[in-house]
Formats: sequence, structure tokens, C-alpha cells
Amino acid sequence: MADIKDLADGRSALLWFDPRRLRIKDGLNARDLETPEARAHISFLKQSIKANGFLLSKAIEVYRSPDDEIFVTDGHCRLTACMEAIDEGLALERIPCIAERKGTSELDRIFGQNLSNEGLHLTALEQGFNIKRAMALGATLSEVAKRLGKSETHVGHLLDLQAAPVEVHDMIRSGKVSATLASQTVRRQGGERGVQSLQAGVATAAAKGKKKATAKDIPVQASAQTALDAGFEVKDINDCQTLIRVGTNTIILTPEGAQRLANLILDHFAGKDGYAPVDREAAE
Repeated sequence: MADIKDLADGRSALLWFDPRRLRIKDGLNARDLETPEARAHISFLKQSIKANGFLLSKAIEVYRSPDDEIFVTDGHCRLTACMEAIDEGLALERIPCIAERKGTSELDRIFGQNLSNEGLHLTALEQGFNIKRAMALGATLSEVAKRLGKSETHVGHLLDLQAAPVEVHDMIRSGKVSATLASQTVRRQGGERGVQSLQAGVATAAAKGKKKATAKDIPVQASAQTALDAGFEVKDINDCQTLIRVGTNTIILTPEGAQRLANLILDHFAGKDGYAPVDREAAE
């Protein structure tokens, strides 16, 4: 009987390295290894390695630097689990690795992280970090969208989230609000107002005994309700429609459009748009 290797269309040799030799390139790994989700994933991997050894199917992808150091391309959580297991007394002298394909660029490594279907997927924040790095290296929005198989709008939303205030990032990382809800709120209300609304939503959720805020907990432009008189109203009709009433005039817009309009009105009354607020009594 023929050896199975003789029947294969191609062969891929594994490389074996002491995990202590492997290096992590600064800034290459977008994943935050300290989030609750990442820590749970690493703990699971560590227990699996202790019980079953390092599985060949989970080989870490690596590349060689010009000075012959071995850097990890894909497998940062697996390497972290290995190192923690070694620190806890496991005798692990070598693990299986595979070399990245020849000609792989820094952009390829970045996009590879976002496209990886193995293990724990990158969060929206982590994906946005990678996209920001890719564009800093010269990739265009169109190229990023094409490489990731996403729309330019989707990529733009990830970049918007990456640019959101640090308070928003902290709420997402701590699990107090989802990345999707945070992104929508910041886009609708702007940075400062978005932070305030998200914080108010988190407080409302906590008062209800919930760990994570949902859309129902986020105020629909609380600042508009307090900054203007009762002749101005913003109210969600459903998930797709928001009503704006100014005096006896009423219009219905998408939530995003309504929020932008509300912000413009607030900015005008605050004199932030370059025009002095209208003094009706003086004008008459």
C-alpha cells in the first residue's frame, strides 16, 4: 500500500522551534490579550496543551527576520498559552510551526489577521486597528475593502470606531456596551455627545441590574431635550425611524439623519456654527 504522502498533491513540512525562541513584533498583533474574551480563550488553549500537548493542526505561522530572529505571524494566543503553561511547570521544549509563504508583505500579515477564521476572531476595535495600520502603510479604503471582502461603508465604520474617544473603547473592552451600538451612537451624536449618551446608557443598564447596555438604555439626544424648550422633540418611532418635531412641524428621518440634524440645531443655538442665534424679539 502506498504511503499517504505519496498520494498527496503537495507536501508542507512542519518546522519545530522552542517556544521561547519565538518573538512578537511590536505593533503587529492587533489583538488585546487582556480582554476577558482573550483571557478565557488563552486559558482554554493552555489547559488543552497541558492535557493533550500542542496539536499539529494548530501550528503557529512564523517568518524569519533579516537578523535570523523568528517572529510570529499568526498564533499569538497559542504562543501566550504555551509560555504560561511553561511558567506553570509544563515541560514543553518545542512546538510545530509553519513558515509564511514567500513574498508575504507587512500588509499581507495585517490583512491575514482580519481574515483568519481560526480560534478567537478579532473584535471590531482590533479589526479597525489593523485597517488603520494598513492605510498608514499606503493601502486605500477601496483596497482594504476588496482585500477583506467587505464594503467600503463597513470599513469606514470600523475606522470611525477606531477614532472614537478612549472612553468609548474602554466601555467596549469592558463589555459594558457592544461595538455596534457604540459605533452607531458615536456616528449619530458625535464624539462628546456620544460618550455622554453611552455613559448614561451604561448607568441606566446597571441600575436595572444589567451588565451591558442596549439600544433601549441609550438616551436619544438627551442634550437636545434639555438644551431647547418643549417646542423641540426627538423621539424614536422604531429601529429605522426617528421623529423630529420643531413647533408644529414634524419630519421623520433615519436615526442617523435625525441625530445629525439635531446636532446641527444644538450647535446653532450654542453659536458653534459661526452664526449668531436669532433673537426673535430684536428682529421684530
